[in-house]
Amino acid sequence: MKKFGRTALLLSAALVAVNLIPAGVSLANSAQTSWSGRYASGAYVMDENCPVIVEEENLTFEVPSFPSNYYESYGALLSDASTVTAEYHLYNPAGYDVEVNLAFPFGKLPDYHLAFDASVLDPATDPGYAIQVDGEEVQRTLRHTYSSLWSDYDNEEDKSRLRENFLSEGLFSYSSPVTLYSYTADLGGGSNYARATAAFPDFNPLTTALLCPSEGFSYDTRIFTKSLSDGETFTVSAIGQPLKEPMEWNMDGGGCTMKVQTITLGELILSGYNEGTVSKVDWFNAVCDRIISSERVFEDGYLFYQSGSFDLDPEEELLRWYAYTVKISAGQRLVNRVKAPVYPSIVTSGRDYYTYRYYLSPATDWASFSNLNIKIVTPYNYCGGTMGEWQRDGEAYVWSSPVLPEGELKFALSPHDITIDFSSGDADPVNYGLYMVAAALGGGILVIIAVVVIAAVIANKATK
Repeated sequence: MKKFGRTALLLSAALVAVNLIPAGVSLANSAQTSWSGRYASGAYVMDENCPVIVEEENLTFEVPSFPSNYYESYGALLSDASTVTAEYHLYNPAGYDVEVNLAFPFGKLPDYHLAFDASVLDPATDPGYAIQVDGEEVQRTLRHTYSSLWSDYDNEEDKSRLRENFLSEGLFSYSSPVTLYSYTADLGGGSNYARATAAFPDFNPLTTALLCPSEGFSYDTRIFTKSLSDGETFTVSAIGQPLKEPMEWNMDGGGCTMKVQTITLGELILSGYNEGTVSKVDWFNAVCDRIISSERVFEDGYLFYQSGSFDLDPEEELLRWYAYTVKISAGQRLVNRVKAPVYPSIVTSGRDYYTYRYYLSPATDWASFSNLNIKIVTPYNYCGGTMGEWQRDGEAYVWSSPVLPEGELKFALSPHDITIDFSSGDADPVNYGLYMVAAALGGGILVIIAVVVIAAVIANKATK
């Protein structure tokens, strides 16, 4: 037991040493999701594009303090949050009234909030954040869509995932039947682990969507592979029509027992849903979008989905939006103001800095856009960004452009007088270097962990 205690201590130390950079949280301009127009007579306007233009946008970041790497309470994270305020000066030059449905995507929660469940308690619901039109607060709804951990914001794709109702596209519908084939590994008391293989089953991809959580798949032999421990259970799912024949998983020194169950897709997905800040509609649609994004296609048209999960990680896989509506009469000018929380990515490497992102591309939805003014109010040092030279104005850094600039806004702040180079595009070279170092350290630590585990096994056998 003492040997195992020392081993556990070494293993814990090795794991703690893997301290990777938290993922950044991005924000974006309000994106148009839909609009309608109507003349005074009540007739609807059928123009293809919304006529409303942005005559000016004033964008203000307020960063009085930097976040910590970890928070033990919701209140602590909320009190430490910086904010961004987007102020749009809108003008409707058309001869009819317009109602525009907008959505302001403000990113995912940071991974330094670990002490509380963000799907139930989200700082974005705090009344300190608000949306106003000419000084009057308008109703905002917190919405969620699926977003891969590794994906960047894409205006058209991400907007398309923001649906008002349950997804109903082909087989991915709330009422679609799902046949669950649950397999349990039985190794007969022999080896603790075994490699299972199964041939690609026979089904019509127009009537069946196969979800198979395999670890590997050969497109040449059409064989699935999966490593299983004794007693481990996994599920293969068929949305729509069941498989013509259940998949048979073969294992050396054992086999799999199978149970079959039928349920609707809506019942299955919502069985893992908890009431909170994420609505049932958004949860269902996000799970479906994640499954759809795992699609694997053969050259001859056959396909399957390399997913077996009907659950989500709210912190890593859900992009948050404020949805709201602005009504603007013919010839009217008004000011739309959106205030949201900001959480940067954190780089700690002896010269700490914090990176902030704001996506400008949604502004291309407007009929016209001009006069972007950006202000960063902070006591810290501006140490690099994507928009060229900034001017110091008191306790703020300012930058302006008469037109919508190309690319997205990214900048770094630091308590130190340093310079970060953003000239290489989406990622600055310093971040790449840190990721390379982290990867190298992580690889080395994994080797150490492997050695420690092997040593523990040998030590354990020696004591028996």
